[in-house]
This record gives sequence, structure tokens and C-alpha cells, in this order.
Amino acid sequence: YEALQLTDRWEIKQHLRMAYVMETQGHSPDIEADGKLHYISPFRDDDSHPSFDIFMSQIANRPGPEERFGDYADPNVKQGDVFDLIGKFATGRRLDRPRGA
Repeated sequence: YEALQLTDRWEIKQHLRMAYVMETQGHSPDIEADGKLHYISPFRDDDSHPSFDIFMSQIANRPGPEERFGDYADPNVKQGDVFDLIGKFATGRRLDRPRGA
């Protein structure tokens, strides 16, 4: 067994799935449809509908599609990648506030 060594952000994104990150934080998808995983938002207390989505998206100047997340019930939340999601769980910082807020 040889340990997988990932040093490139793109390579890490291809191996570290957002569903795994969500699962480690105690969240499971409520719905799987349209090629998306739909969750109750883990970052809003008032959420009762699965509006926090994980999906594949092609980003300009990237070698291929990558996982992204978005919360469609909160227009202030920007899309993010797996690093943004981990940072959100690690810091508890709301995604709609700038860093340091």
C-alpha cells in the first residue's frame, strides 16, 4: 500500500468529495436528483427545505468539471469548492460575510 500524495489543489479536489466532508460533519443528503445532492443547509437555523446543493460545474480555465456547492435559498451565499466548505465548517464563518467579519 502506497500513500496517496496530493499536492495540487485540482488533484485534491478530484479525490476529496464534498459528500464525504458533509458526512463527517453529520449531514446526509435529503434528496439526490438531477445529478445533485440536496441537503438541509448546515449553516442556517431557519432552513427546513433542502436548499444546500452539491453539484458538478465546469469553471473557466480549469481542466475539467469540479464539485461546487451553493445555497439557493440564500442569495448572499456564493458558490464554493471543497476548500471553502472545509473552511466554513472549521471556522463557523458565514459564507455571505467577508473574511474578518
